[in-house]
Amino acid sequence: MAEAVLRSVGHPLHVNEIISTIEKRFGAQVKYATLVGNISRLIKRGNVFVKAGKNIFGLKEWDEQREAEALFGQADDEMLRGEHDHGR
Repeated sequence: MAEAVLRSVGHPLHVNEIISTIEKRFGAQVKYATLVGNISRLIKRGNVFVKAGKNIFGLKEWDEQREAEALFGQADDEMLRGEHDHGR
């Protein structure tokens, strides 16, 4: 449910916001400590979630996507600089 909530908003959320949205959307009662514990366990395993701040969680795929965009952006910049150097 936490993963579905994060996917729907598209950005990291504080655990309180995740719980509130789960309760509204799914009608499920979620304990703070249980949710944080479960998400933390998945983070340690390298699955699904990342910690984006104090009690703020996001999806791992967002970090991977940002890293890829940064690498591709870096490669594009290097390629453009190389093209300009060759044109002189």
